[in-house]
Amino acid sequence: MSQNRPEYSQSELPAIELFQKLGYDYFDGAKDDLRSSISEVILEDRLRTSLTKINPWLGGNSLERVVRQLKNIQASSLMEANQALFELITKKDAITEKPTPNSHPQPVFVIDYDNIENNDFLVVNQMKYKGVGNNSIPDVVVYVNGLPLAVIEAKSPKVHISEAISDLEYYQNNSPKLFYYNQICVGINKAQALYGTIGASYQHYSKFKADSLEDISKLVNRMPTAQDILIYSFFQKSVLLDIIRNFTIFEVDQGRTIKKLPRYQQLRAVNKILHKLKTEQKGGVVWHTTGSGKSISMVYLAIKLRREESGFDNPTILVVTDRVDLDNQISSTFRRAGFPNTKQAVSIAHLKEELRDNYGKTVMTTIHKFQEKAEERVDPKDVEVLSDKENIFVLVDEAHRTQGGMIAGYMRASLPNAKFIAFTGTPIDKESKSTLREFYGGDYIDKYTIKQSVEDGNTLAIKYQTGMPKFFIEKELMNREFGAVFEGVSDQKIEYLTRKGSSLDTFMTARRRVEEIAKDIIRHYKEKIYPNGFKAMLVCHNRTQAIAYQKAFLELKEQGLNPFESKVVMSFNHKKDPQEFIDLATPEDKIKETIENFKLPFGDESDKSLSGKQQYDNTAILIVSDMLLTGYDAPIVQCMYIDKILKEHNLLQAISRVNRTANGKE
Repeated sequence: MSQNRPEYSQSELPAIELFQKLGYDYFDGAKDDLRSSISEVILEDRLRTSLTKINPWLGGNSLERVVRQLKNIQASSLMEANQALFELITKKDAITEKPTPNSHPQPVFVIDYDNIENNDFLVVNQMKYKGVGNNSIPDVVVYVNGLPLAVIEAKSPKVHISEAISDLEYYQNNSPKLFYYNQICVGINKAQALYGTIGASYQHYSKFKADSLEDISKLVNRMPTAQDILIYSFFQKSVLLDIIRNFTIFEVDQGRTIKKLPRYQQLRAVNKILHKLKTEQKGGVVWHTTGSGKSISMVYLAIKLRREESGFDNPTILVVTDRVDLDNQISSTFRRAGFPNTKQAVSIAHLKEELRDNYGKTVMTTIHKFQEKAEERVDPKDVEVLSDKENIFVLVDEAHRTQGGMIAGYMRASLPNAKFIAFTGTPIDKESKSTLREFYGGDYIDKYTIKQSVEDGNTLAIKYQTGMPKFFIEKELMNREFGAVFEGVSDQKIEYLTRKGSSLDTFMTARRRVEEIAKDIIRHYKEKIYPNGFKAMLVCHNRTQAIAYQKAFLELKEQGLNPFESKVVMSFNHKKDPQEFIDLATPEDKIKETIENFKLPFGDESDKSLSGKQQYDNTAILIVSDMLLTGYDAPIVQCMYIDKILKEHNLLQAISRVNRTANGKE
């Protein structure tokens, strides 16, 4: 590349200079390439030197076997190869060799995560790699111990940053072997900078924002640009290795593996939590808005708590929610992210058994398993201590709920020395109830607001539209109409009718009201939501109203006025529920499947994947009352119709179901 071009002088060169200030070696790949062939992506001499420096006993045939193992990654896809390499550079016993023929196998460390300066950090520009078509020449490649762990594509400030991401996608297809080793992909153009992983499309690349620019400004000796901020924040040597080892996960979703890196607020919050636990021996509250990745933050935190160097001596990690569906969701998130050996408590006895065991483990539970009998109140002083260990860490999801109550008191009493870390998107701060006050007081460990999340593109702005005003309650008009209709009726009868007619349940479930609103929902959905391929949720006053709406939708379908499928998802009371609840709501054994399938796009439901899984689902509207109003991530949902009185944190939690990003969603 000509050094006179703007992308070199204004983007690539400043990036290289910053890497050098961060302590990286540098050479120009167009001039000083020492490889024997452009087919090679590893710098073998640097790899051998690093391996023997980190593992002084390694040499001869043993060394060559390790080099071959790192060079010859066998896999059927780029993602599979990348994950295999990730295991080799992060797992303690992924590579083993015998120091002598008669000795036991010893782990071989490719990267020294404990002694940062024991590693070789190098940045190279304009190095050529063999391609399927033309050869690939990425602008900057970052090598650690001879392995190409990051690729950076630089563009002129006049070129949109999406062009850099497009080039990164091209390189992955054209020179896939280079990306077997890749941990971070970066696009920069001075004014903008985005980072992502292999396989990620443009909309899944993220910005990085720093809390303070003071240190960066001193290092570059000017006002830092967006690319300065990202490179400084991500590629300080200790931070880079921390991200690779502790903040990189491979999540399996719908049979597809997705590699994920932390958003800046996740990285910041987790490390703040660790710092507080180490320095103050207590937890606190993390306030991150709904949809910003709290569940994944909990996975990252659990990974770091488990690290031997964290000093927590094989801790027990307890993840607590307040609903069975949320317990299932968070358990699924940990499993999909590959977190090992998680256990989901299935009963009070099972929870007790797991907590009494001194061996560290990760347990998922609902808070209600801390209460022996629902009808009994017990003085917390009389609660059985399940464990007095100090290295128990309780991660509380949706911490604004239940944590000020009786059962929360039982939980704390049964784990007197545990450290509690609370996560919430909607903290409560009232005189009568305060989320902060329940978790050590003071200030939040970390905050990430709705406004910040929308600005960063992690969630969408929520827009509101008033429904049908004629079905709101107008008290004076209602009184006049009532008096006219029941003129001459006895006072006793009037009192009964007034009490019965003014009931909120009666009003909300009135047949004509439900039928008219159902027509309006279908009209709005048909005109505004369905044409874009998205779905909707209908939140009802109670289960009776949910069934009433389903009946109304089915009647409209019979009249040819509703071409859409709808389903009711709700809990059951088998002793009291009428038959129509059973007939019209999703059966209990199908609820989980219905909830998951609802996230799928419209299409031919008979079209299955190679593994036999459903790929499409034509349910357009999911009708709920209390279920799925928290913790349910369904990016395909663009609209929520609310016919329920919701306020404060309950309202915010509910409407946040529609703020997840998706292609074409605004």
